[in-house]
This record gives sequence, structure tokens and C-alpha cells, in this order.
Amino acid sequence: ITVTETSRWPAPLQQHPATKPPPTYTVAYVNNQRNEGSCVGNGWMKGFEVKFRQQFGFVVPMSSISLYDRIGQSPSSGAMVVDGLRELQQRGAVPLDTEVNRGKYPVLMPATGFNRRMPEGWEAVASRFKVLEAFTVRGVAEVITCLLNGMPVVVGRDGHCIVQLEACMRNGKIAAKYVNSWGDWGDAGGNLPSGFGYDTGGALERAAQEAFAIRSVSKGYVE
Repeated sequence: ITVTETSRWPAPLQQHPATKPPPTYTVAYVNNQRNEGSCVGNGWMKGFEVKFRQQFGFVVPMSSISLYDRIGQSPSSGAMVVDGLRELQQRGAVPLDTEVNRGKYPVLMPATGFNRRMPEGWEAVASRFKVLEAFTVRGVAEVITCLLNGMPVVVGRDGHCIVQLEACMRNGKIAAKYVNSWGDWGDAGGNLPSGFGYDTGGALERAAQEAFAIRSVSKGYVE
């Protein structure tokens, strides 16, 4: 990947051809982690869903707790962002328990409800939903370049994990628009009335200290 030079950011942000559809429009719904510290699970699963839709044209809602159960120590402990990536690359994750998914996948899990005991048969299902290609990005220039190339970037900053989706200008400053996991919170984005925020300035720099871009995921079960 070629890192965009800082001095040239405004031009690429204004002239770069839009990803089709724009990443915020690939978000089908906003997660709500409620009172659990499962933001790493939510950040990775939303990034996975976005990349899945970009690649294959449809959404499979994924269970955030199916990832967090394996990397968190307790409902409120939180987890390391990199541990989420390792699990998604090695063992994958399980689809969300929804009415549509019930007719497609043999094992499903809820969105919340911490429990270190995974359901029987989860590994066979999860093995079909993995992150195939991802890499570490460090520094604002690399993050912005990944966003311009249509890659969701999962970041940890200020004790919270989110997934950045689009590079944009915000009040005259370079910004990364992200989707959160706090339900009805924040600004509108894509087709949704809320759930989105912006990292600018110091927040963008802190988020870019260690972040992970998702380049490709596996398709799971054939539709």
C-alpha cells in the first residue's frame, strides 16, 4: 500500500473516487454492547460485516459476543484489539441469532451475554467466517490511505474500540468517520439515523498508534 503524503491529503480526500457503495452505506445496523466491555468484539464484527458486504454484496449479521467470549476475561474486562484479529484469523466467528440466519446456519449466538462456554459445534461454523487478509497500520497517513482504498480500520483509542470506515474532511480537518457500538448514539451515517462519529486531531493520532486494516474475509456458506 502506498502511504499518502501528509501535505497532499486534502486533494486525495476531495478527488479520490468513492467506494461503491460508500463504506458507511454498507452498515446495515448499529451494534449495542449495552453494559458489557465487548467493544473489541463489536468493532471487529462490524468491520467484518462491512468488508463481507463489499466483497460479496450481501450482509451476514455476526455475533460480537462469539468473539468477545474467547478474548475477554469477564463481561466488563475488555480485551486487546490484536487478540480479536488473531481469533478471527485462526478460528473465525459465529453468525448472529436472527430470524433470517436461523434458516441458514446450524450454530448461532446472541449479540450480548458474556459466557466463556461456546455452544457445541461452533468451531465448524466459525471456520467459514474468518478474516483472511489484514495488516497493522501505524500513523495517520497509513490509516487515511487504507480508508481511501475501501478497507475498514479497527482501532483502539482512549480505552475503546471502534471501526473507522471513511476518510473525510470535518470542519476543515482530516477526519476518519467511524461506526460505534453504543446503539442510538452520535451522528447519522449511510442509511442510518445515528451511531456514527468522527476522529480528528489528537483522537485520530491516538487511534492510529496501532490499528488494523481488513483487506479480505472468507465467504462462509454459499448463498
